[in-house]
Parts: sequence; C-alpha cells; structure tokens
Amino acid sequence: MEEGYYISTFLSFGELQNILKVKVRHDHTIALWSYFDDEIKLVKYWELERITGIKQHQIAAYSKDYLLELINKLLEEEQLTLNDIKGIWGTKGIEIDNNYMNYIDSRVCFHNIAHLLTSILYSNSTPFSDKIIALALDAGPDSCFENNAYDLQYYSGAVINNGKIEFFEVESPARFWSYSYKKFGLREGSLMALATAMDTEFYNFDYSKYDGITFYNEEARGNAQFIVEDICNQVLSIKKEDIGIKCSKFNENFTEQENYISMVMKIISVLSEKMVFKHIDKILSTFKLDPKETTIALAGGFALNCPTNSSILKKYKFKNYQIPPCASDTGIALGVGLAAFYPLLSTGKAKVNLNTVYYGQYHGGINSINAENKKYIKEIKEITIDKIAAELENNIMIWIDGRAEIGPRALGDRSILGDPRYQAIKDKLNVIKKRQWWRPVAPLIMDEHGSEIFEDYRFSPYMLLNLSIKQKYRDDLIAVTHYDGTARIQSVSSESNKNLYELLKSFYARTKIPVLCNTSLNDAGEPIINNINEAIQFALQKGIDAIYVDAKYKIELYHDEKLINSGFKMRELKYHKPPKDLDVEQFINNENPFGLSLEEVTYYFDNSNYFFDKSLKNETDVKYIKKKTKEYLDKYPNGLKR
Repeated sequence: MEEGYYISTFLSFGELQNILKVKVRHDHTIALWSYFDDEIKLVKYWELERITGIKQHQIAAYSKDYLLELINKLLEEEQLTLNDIKGIWGTKGIEIDNNYMNYIDSRVCFHNIAHLLTSILYSNSTPFSDKIIALALDAGPDSCFENNAYDLQYYSGAVINNGKIEFFEVESPARFWSYSYKKFGLREGSLMALATAMDTEFYNFDYSKYDGITFYNEEARGNAQFIVEDICNQVLSIKKEDIGIKCSKFNENFTEQENYISMVMKIISVLSEKMVFKHIDKILSTFKLDPKETTIALAGGFALNCPTNSSILKKYKFKNYQIPPCASDTGIALGVGLAAFYPLLSTGKAKVNLNTVYYGQYHGGINSINAENKKYIKEIKEITIDKIAAELENNIMIWIDGRAEIGPRALGDRSILGDPRYQAIKDKLNVIKKRQWWRPVAPLIMDEHGSEIFEDYRFSPYMLLNLSIKQKYRDDLIAVTHYDGTARIQSVSSESNKNLYELLKSFYARTKIPVLCNTSLNDAGEPIINNINEAIQFALQKGIDAIYVDAKYKIELYHDEKLINSGFKMRELKYHKPPKDLDVEQFINNENPFGLSLEEVTYYFDNSNYFFDKSLKNETDVKYIKKKTKEYLDKYPNGLKR
C-alpha cells in the first residue's frame, strides 16, 4: 500500500433517500488515517451527529457531490483536500475499491467483521503476539456492504494464539435489546438502567424453555421477537392479586409500567449473559485457553452493556479486557479502515496505536466564539484548577476541553460535572438533561483510588464496567450510586486525561473524595455538544451561568429568561438538505410515481439482493416490492421501525 492519507467511511447518499428520510445506516462516521514509515495513525474521527445535531445520524447526504463537498470541508481542519487522499473505503459510490471486505475469509457479514477488528486493535498495538478471545456482539448487519448481507451469518468471534488468528461464527444477544427498544420505546441504555433501578422480580422464571433457540443469522430477528414477546406475555399477565406471589411487590416510586419493564429486562439480562457465557465456555474449552492468561475483546452495541462486561470479568478472571469506546455502529468507519490495513497489521509490516478516545473535533477555543454568543458573555477570565475544584463543591459545571471523545459516551471533554456527595446534584443533573429521575450518573474516579472505592476494580477509561461501590463509601457517593450499589465508572489517570485528572486531584485534596459526577453535555434526544459556541447555547438554554474551558478559562454568562428551554437549533444541515430551488413534490412524483410508502421505499433500498434489477418507476416491479415488503412486515411487524 502506498504511503499517504486515507479515509474510511460509514455513510450513505442519494436524492430520494435524503428527501424521504430513508434510513439504511445509523451513526454515520468518517475516519482520516495517515500511513507513513510503517506506522498507521488515526488522525481525526468525525461523527456526523455532532455536526448535524441529528442523534445517531441516519440521514443520507443529498448527493454524491454534496457528500464529497462535506468531506472536503472537514479535511480543511487538517489542511488537506480530497486531492491529498490516496483512497476512500466504506461507502459505495465514493470508495476506490472494496477489497478490504475480502482480507478476512469468513461467512459472517462484513459489518460485524468491522466491529470485531475494532475489538482486537483498540488499546492493543500488538494483538497478534497476545492471547485474545474476541467477540463482536451487535444487533445485525446493514446491506450497504454486501447486497446479500442479510443472508450471511450475522455475528463473529476470533481467537488469537501463538501468532495465529482463527475466525468463527457466534451468537449475539443484542437483538433482544434492539427489539425491546422498538417495543417499549426506551433506548437500550435506559432499559439497562431500569433493569437494576428496583428490586421488582418475576419469580421462578423458566429459562430452559429457550435453550434450543439459536441466534446465528437472520433467525435472530424472529427468535428475539418470539422470546421477548413470550417474556412480556408472562410478565404482563400478572394480575394485581398475584403481586407478591408470582413476583415481588412493586416499587411504588415507579409507575406500574416501569415495574413490568424492569422485570422483563431483568430476565433478558440473564438470557443475554447465558448466551455470552455459553460461547466463552465453548471457546475456552475448544482452544484450551486459560482465561487468566487471556485477554477478552468485545465490540458491537451489546459491548456497551456494562453489567454484562463486568460479569464476564468477574466470572472468568481474564487477565485483561479491551473494548473500544465506539463499540456501537459509531465504530464501523474505524473497523473499515482497520480492515483495509489488515494485511499490513496482521503481518507486522505496520502498527496502529489507538491509545486514547479523544480523536474528535477541537472545540474551537475562546477565539472562535461568534458574535451571537459574545453578547451573552459577562467576562472571560483565567482560572486555576484549585479554584475550579472549589467552585465545584456542592455544585455542577459545564466542562469542555480539547478534542471531543468518540463514541456514544462523554468521557470528560464534553461533560457536565458535579459533586458526587449530594442526591440533589444527581436530581439537578437529571432535570437539566430531561431524563427520568431514576437514571444513574456516572462517576469519574482517580485510578490510584479505584481499588479503595470499588470491588474488583479494573482500569476503565471508556466507562464500560459496572462495579460495586464498597459499602462504607456509598453514603459519600450518593449521587453516583445505583439502586443496587453499583456504578458505571470511568477511570482517570494523568495519562488518559491530564486536565480531568488534575481537577479530580484538587477536588480530592479539598474533600477527601477522589470522585466526580460525569454526564454528557447534551439534552434529551440530542447529540453531545461539539464546540464552544454550542456549549454557550446549552448553558443559556439551561440557565447555567458559567462554562469552564481547557481547565484554564471561566466564561461567565448573562441570563436571558427568553432562552430557557427555547429549543436547541440544528447544526450544519447544508449537505443533508435538498437544493432550495428543487421542486421537492415534483421530484418525489417523478422518482416514486406509484406512491410507495416510506416503509416500502426503505425496504427497497435496504434489500438490493431482492431489488437490484427493479425500478420504482416500473409498475410490475413496484407490485413485487410491495409484495416482498408485506411478507417481511407480516413476519417482523417492527422490522422497519428506525
């Protein structure tokens, strides 16, 4: 491979897809790589949701030209243009080739292989000299890589031992959670939190009835639907007179529906762990591996399930674990790049060192504050870390620093921080974020104090473990302690995040508490704030009177009551909107003359293996599209809910 700059992508484009909001991929991302002197570097990682303001960005760019114009604009941040790029991968229509899909011989869809590679290579620059069990546990493929993606095996695993790697198929419990999201209307993270937010429990559930049901390929869709519905039927059949007999008494602090959902998700959590444990047991036995000498690597959306991650480590005592912060589809563009470089990486001809999470965009600095926001600034003054720590006592603050973290969780550079000693702080954070009162807030912990505060402590810089807080510290850490006594921790060292570590250190010197509350700097349903101007707008919306920047500046703001909860403005949508002079109605009539529904058009674009030779403008083809869509929805009624 020629030295130079490369781009890997996870995007989509197309006029009709854009106008009708057809969603075939979510979490669109772009990765910029450099390859010089046998070293591969991730230079920048752009998550489009941070740019457009559309959570889990799924909207196609209007056209190929629009998409390339967007990429060119982003490259300006690195003083590059598309003319400097040796190759683009990951998105049909703009990529130079798709050879990256052929370097790993597997029957598994490439989408999942991309996840698997992020698990193997994130936080490990020499994985092929290690002993690793890797599992990619996502919900399923997208059809934009292979036309027949839905006909392939869905989920992959790998073992690295003695310098050799072997790939195989596994099952993933992620489909349980994606179906539950569609059924209950709560995101997977909320469902995970609700499962442990109370003690309400269904008694004597028979898990063995599902032992023979498998989740290797398209069967996972139907089987997850069947199992979740079967669980719901059992749980929701409990009558009021059976409460306390067939299940524990309901927690009156929650709604009746929340009690039922919590029982359902507890059962699904157990089923999920059983499935993962089954495969780990089989792999350890087949390859004769000792977990205490082996690293476990996980990726895919299910790898964000902190309780299961912690249960795996507690049960098997693996010597190490590695999970990328972008374990969800936010990491697919990363995996595409790793696949393209795989021949170099797997043979040792080049190395990549993905050793941080801060690959996102820079916030712009105080000199980038625009005129609209300057009128709300009372003062910008320099401030010391010790002064910031003092102002954080019994308080919350907006903290923005350097480059953004990648992945779905705020890891200290785009955060709202708080004093963990007070329940009122947690309540205030949940009000600001418009979240349910029971939603937990994550703790930042100084790494050297981790074992002092938490049971079975492990370094967790990407907030991917749920650990029990030792009993004697729970009253002091009330704002970050879950109902079950656990917390979703983020370890901080001077190497992982220097400014955040110095703040924790100063707060500890004042309070003897080496912990802070951390929650993402965003409102409900919005992506994490990306730059300093957005942070100012957020503060004005929430009536917060200051922002702390780069651990060095305090921006004091005037209040404007008219702005409180007035609604956040969308960000940069130029490339995801049709031209102003386009007659949209006429365009739709021309491109979709037989008036197919959004579901039918979505199914058409998402299943090119069925429709590669079909046209929306041909009446016979349209009848076939309608027929196939109906067959699918009869089988999976929620299948096109996106």
